[in-house]
Amino acid sequence: MSAGNKIDQTARLAKTVSLETPDTLLKYDAIMDGAPMGILFTQDGIMLQANASFLEIMGYQSEQLLGKPASLLFFSIPENYLEIGRIAGPALTAGKAFRADIQASRQDASLFWARFSAKAVNRNNKQDGTLWFVEDVTLEHLHEQQLRQTLEEQRAIFDSAAVGILYSHQRTVARCNERMASMFGYSAEELLGRSTRLLFRDEAHFGELSRQVYPALKTHGSFSTELQMPHRDGHLIWVHATGSQVQGSTLVGDEVIWIFTDISARKAAEEENRLTLLELEAVFANAAVGFIYTREHKIQRCNDRSAEIFGYAAASLVGLPTISVFPSELAYQEFRVKAARVMDGGRSYETEVQCKRKDGSLGWCHLHGKALNPADISQGSIWIVVDTEVTRRTREQLAESMRELEALVENASIGILFTKDRKITRYNPRFGEMFGYPDGQAIGSPASIFFSSQDEYEAFGQMAFPLLSTGLSLQTELYTQHSNGQKRLWVKLIAYLADPKDLSKGTIWLVEDRTGFKASEAALQKAQADLLQAEKQVALGSLVVGVAHELNTPIGNALMAASTLSELCQDVSASIARGDLRRSQLDSYMLDVTSLAALMTRACERAAQLVASFKQVAVDRRQAQRERFNLLDLLQDSVLAHNQKLVQPGWQIEYQIAADIVCDSYPEPLSQIAVGLVENALTHAFVGRSHGNLRISVELVEGQIALSFSDDGIGMAPDILARVFDPFFTTRLGQGRSGLGLSISRNLATAVLGGDLTVTSELGQGTCFTVHFPQIAAQQI
Repeated sequence: MSAGNKIDQTARLAKTVSLETPDTLLKYDAIMDGAPMGILFTQDGIMLQANASFLEIMGYQSEQLLGKPASLLFFSIPENYLEIGRIAGPALTAGKAFRADIQASRQDASLFWARFSAKAVNRNNKQDGTLWFVEDVTLEHLHEQQLRQTLEEQRAIFDSAAVGILYSHQRTVARCNERMASMFGYSAEELLGRSTRLLFRDEAHFGELSRQVYPALKTHGSFSTELQMPHRDGHLIWVHATGSQVQGSTLVGDEVIWIFTDISARKAAEEENRLTLLELEAVFANAAVGFIYTREHKIQRCNDRSAEIFGYAAASLVGLPTISVFPSELAYQEFRVKAARVMDGGRSYETEVQCKRKDGSLGWCHLHGKALNPADISQGSIWIVVDTEVTRRTREQLAESMRELEALVENASIGILFTKDRKITRYNPRFGEMFGYPDGQAIGSPASIFFSSQDEYEAFGQMAFPLLSTGLSLQTELYTQHSNGQKRLWVKLIAYLADPKDLSKGTIWLVEDRTGFKASEAALQKAQADLLQAEKQVALGSLVVGVAHELNTPIGNALMAASTLSELCQDVSASIARGDLRRSQLDSYMLDVTSLAALMTRACERAAQLVASFKQVAVDRRQAQRERFNLLDLLQDSVLAHNQKLVQPGWQIEYQIAADIVCDSYPEPLSQIAVGLVENALTHAFVGRSHGNLRISVELVEGQIALSFSDDGIGMAPDILARVFDPFFTTRLGQGRSGLGLSISRNLATAVLGGDLTVTSELGQGTCFTVHFPQIAAQQI
């Protein structure tokens, strides 16, 4: 700009702003030229004056700019010119200052950020123009943009971080990300403003950590630790916490950034690994097998069991050359070469070798080894050592036992058969001899060849399978088929599974030829039947003799009375015919007739009683009345009513019967049995005694009653005990006893009550009769 033009412009501006004195003009001009910011004067949208700083900022010469419209400053972005006019116009019109950062265009069309500050020269007259102050704030905007981007990135990191981030101010949560809040079971909003004490188990835990944190922050500016902290639901989580003092904070711990990492999974894995290691150590130390770690041909580590196998203490075995446990150098080298060849390929090597103990003795061991690192076997190998000396001896003993068993099978006197899937797999010579299949001719044949028909075989299978399939043995007798098809054999069969847990292993059959025994048994049964028939004949003869004997006396007496009466009648008839019948003779006749009639009556009554008793031997329940009754009441009423002797001094009867036992049976026959047994005891058990004890007791088990009559009398000899229930058997023959009492009682117990009557006795030890019968009698068919 020329000096003349500059003076003219300054004068014009001074006039506009009422600067009248030359001194003031000079000062103003100095301000324009020396101002560090651009200054522009516009009037009606035309640029009239600009200082050097403005021209430099815009990249123009004065003649290129002055007198031109102000829109030239925004020629590449005209919308910004319109925007500044829209914003600045109202403010300047109102007499207010205007300030804004807007992008403008330099002469070279490059854009830059300009800070425009403007004010009307005369707020009362806008036409007087506007004074603009312009600063290039491009770098400031760039810095702001970079800062904003950095803040956005940090905010994204803060919000999306996989770790918890917490900013604490004066021990209060000033800010935290969602990861931090969710780690402890909260939302970020719930934690804001809360005391950091919330994140600790208790006050003591909070105070303890504080005592560690503050010295570390003061000395190093940061603190790091691993600790357990409570989750909102109460369970504890492991976290790694790192705290850093905020730069510029004046008080230690006043502002701290905390980074929290949830390491619960890692801690759990560490604990699991620790427990696994403890378990492995326990296995290593207490295993029933030996463990040895070898490296560079030396024993580096071993457990107590391996040392024990080789006769060492564990400490003294460690460090020894591996060759120490081998019988010789040659044996060790052979073993080493074979093992290396296998383990080089990453495989396990196992073998059974003789090893040397500390005392020089040899023992067999099973060795199983694997390289610690198959890619480099020089890192050593792990060996499992099992003492097989006892096992080896056991195997040898088992082999010997198997040989002995084989000899036993081959030479057994009974047949032994092995079958699998219903086919014959093996049998011993005796079996082949028994069925006519020598030299294994039947091997591979179906087992049905020993049966006369397939139906018979299938029926046997249906009987055997349920037992054998459950692991039970089968014992039976069979009528089997010989190989010739004609001969049949009776055999005793015992079968069991070779392995009860696996049916597919087959079945073992022990077969004994019982054909000869069966023939002997049949002969014996015939002899027994003949003997039984003879005994029946004898019993029938005894019965006939008994009946004849018992009836002989009353019938004989009646016959004698009748014949005597006949003779007396003949005498009286003769006297009447002769006419010499005297009164004394008639009186004597009448007395004799009366006496003989009485004798005949008693004899016939006795005979009738005997016949009635004999008929009771064959009594059945159809003649008895079934009723419900109390057992104790029935026995007490029956026994005392028929046996007054028991109430006399010296005699005692004891009842051991529950008062609530009620039976549904036949009370009259039971009462008759009870009376008969008590009468039998009083008659036979206490001979020669005027005192005695009788006990009547009952046992009720699952609806079955055992009614016992026990006495402390003289007991019975074995020969008497064997015949006590025989009809007409009595030890008081000729003393008014028929010998039918016990026989009748037993018949009543079996035929009417549906039970039985048994007796036990020893001479000098008393006798016990027991009536067995159901509490509820069976229905009559």
